[in-house]
Amino acid sequence: MISIDETDNGNEQARISPYQMFLTYIRSPKTVKEYSDKFDKFLDFLINILGETEFKTNDTETKYYLFYTKAKNNMNWLNSVLHKYIKFQKNRIKEENLGGETLQIVFKQ
Repeated sequence: MISIDETDNGNEQARISPYQMFLTYIRSPKTVKEYSDKFDKFLDFLINILGETEFKTNDTETKYYLFYTKAKNNMNWLNSVLHKYIKFQKNRIKEENLGGETLQIVFKQ
């Protein structure tokens, strides 16, 4: 997904989608898969726990674009959902559904 934007001086400028940019900076296909899986789990949390249904799509590039746009336009929302996700994962440790070491590994990578 490449879009064309017009700059202030009237020139056109190509813009790479957030997903394409993500792919550009990660060389290893294995790492792309791992990061994509983690991001999908985060989006599942947003959809299923927080009710953020606008991310409910099968198109990966669209998911990244929707998340990027919402986060860029509303930093308070981004901070809030990240905080809630971390708190959710910590509660899973307390309920013994997730080991503390596992959570450390998830956020470390």
